[in-house]
Amino acid sequence: MAELPFLESRPVGAAFLYGLCFLSVDKIISTYFGTRTRGVYRPSGDSFYPTRFINDQELPFVRVFGNICNIVGVYKMLKKYQLIKYVISISRVQSRITGYVCKIYVPYYARYAFFGAFSKMYGVKIEEAERDDFDKFRTFTDFFTRTLKPGVREIYKPTDITSMCSPCDGAVLTKGDIDSVDSTIDCVKGRSYRLDEFMLGVIGDETDQSELLKVIKERKNNAGVAGLLDKVKARGNKLQYMVIYLSPGDYLRFHSPAIHTAEYRRHIAGYLSPVKPSYVNKHRDVFKNNERVNIFGEWRSSDFFFLSYVGALNVGSICLDFDTDVMTNCANPASPYHFDKAYTQTAVSPLSKYIKPSSKSGQSSEEQKLEGETTGASSNDEAAKESCINFEKGEMTGRFEMGSTIVLIYEVPSTGTEVHVNEGEKVKVLHKSNLRTSASKLFDRKTFVKKLIKKKPIECPFSPKSKIVSCVLCAL
Repeated sequence: MAELPFLESRPVGAAFLYGLCFLSVDKIISTYFGTRTRGVYRPSGDSFYPTRFINDQELPFVRVFGNICNIVGVYKMLKKYQLIKYVISISRVQSRITGYVCKIYVPYYARYAFFGAFSKMYGVKIEEAERDDFDKFRTFTDFFTRTLKPGVREIYKPTDITSMCSPCDGAVLTKGDIDSVDSTIDCVKGRSYRLDEFMLGVIGDETDQSELLKVIKERKNNAGVAGLLDKVKARGNKLQYMVIYLSPGDYLRFHSPAIHTAEYRRHIAGYLSPVKPSYVNKHRDVFKNNERVNIFGEWRSSDFFFLSYVGALNVGSICLDFDTDVMTNCANPASPYHFDKAYTQTAVSPLSKYIKPSSKSGQSSEEQKLEGETTGASSNDEAAKESCINFEKGEMTGRFEMGSTIVLIYEVPSTGTEVHVNEGEKVKVLHKSNLRTSASKLFDRKTFVKKLIKKKPIECPFSPKSKIVSCVLCAL
């Protein structure tokens, strides 16, 4: 909301401001060409007629340009209205159409042509699939969500609670430490996102969004995020993040990267813009505006663990094997555009367990009572752990129906944590040679890269049978 100088103390919406600017630009163009360039009606005598029927002197280019501006202008203005912005979103409609097309039955005689061409274009390794013949896939969705052969990817140390493996095939876009001062995450290098906006879908207090501009200007934090950062710091730990991009040719099912729990799920409705690196590097706010399903939980007994499955253009469907209630890319999502589900009996919000008692004044007495019980009694903490969803490392948890992105945020000790993967590096789900712990025999990455460039075979010191090594997440 904003205030105009001639309408003091009368706030106006973004749609009104956009419409005012649009009409001003229209007046400037009309004055320059000496005629109306995009008007819909013009008076003639006692009646109104469409401009395109009575303005014969208008240039054809100007007429076409005016019609395009008219359509785009109306679309942009309608997107400013909160109640219909996702209903008319072109990216969401296009993704639903693509989903319908991908579920159309492909005749047997056309499967080799379609699936073979796609595999060659995106480098699909069909030999790793459980169904390694193109004629066994009945639809494109069936092909995209193919499963792997047993034993193709070995789970690295499946019982080790202090290490992670990759949750998916893909390429690492960014990684690093969470900025605990500004509470931001760099999903794209040089572009920071507020933690509360990315994880919760809101800025500041969820129950009061009346002073949003003030919250942004004064950098006020959400109570749950502030409590989380304080608790992590008090334990002598830090939060790290990693963003992994899945291309359409990758294995599109995702697995549990570690032994962890899930306590809460928040599904945030949003747009479905492309998430490929060439697009996100040129467009702001892609990850915070896109639809996503966020899972809040713990790992290493009590450390924070977070997974976000981000949708993308033509990827409107995010399916979770452990939560069939998730329905993404609905035609008419309801405000406030986020849908919650607690996997424990004591959780009332995604970060309720981290909220300090003094920060709960804006909540109802019933919510305060529930959260007080959650944070105040160890017996309830044990009950919550028993009622939450437990995942084993490598367990299949869901799938995308085309390429997309996964964001991990996890708590680790401030010292002694090593991340053995570089930005831009390709990773493989669950693969043993993709993750290594701190071993006594040091591994010189520079020497390895130089020898690899010279095409001299070198054995990985952590997996002697592997000729190529590319490391994944972290080991503690």
